[in-house]
Amino acid sequence: MDKGERVKRLTRLCQEAIEDFKPANGETYCNFGLIYICKEIGYTGFANLTANEIIGKMKTSPEFAPIETEAAQKLANDGMVAIAGVQDDPHGHVTICHPGTSIYSGRWQENAPTVCNIGRRNGIMTANYAFLSKPKYWALIQED
Repeated sequence: MDKGERVKRLTRLCQEAIEDFKPANGETYCNFGLIYICKEIGYTGFANLTANEIIGKMKTSPEFAPIETEAAQKLANDGMVAIAGVQDDPHGHVTICHPGTSIYSGRWQENAPTVCNIGRRNGIMTANYAFLSKPKYWALIQED
């Protein structure tokens, strides 16, 4: 699959997740949205995991590599899987990076990539609007 096809697929899957995993009755579904997108891309290793468990897996799995913010945006712009996450109590938050442009966050004093946020507010936004605190980023090690 070429870059253009990967970008179209990632964009489509993000839009589907935004529509299919809306918050309801005080519950949010960031993990379900991320699991859905990754499964459709071909990665099934997050099945039935919470956001905190997903982050724990990325920290220890050879299938993932920690990356910097700018690398996360570049991977998303290539249609590849880059994930942002914050572990928290009682639950964390995860998003997949979305093709777009990073913007400078005065609060974080660095650029924030574009993400597909599934949470209290679903949509395409920069990470500084999706997370209260600065997330860490991981890349799925995948073949083209």
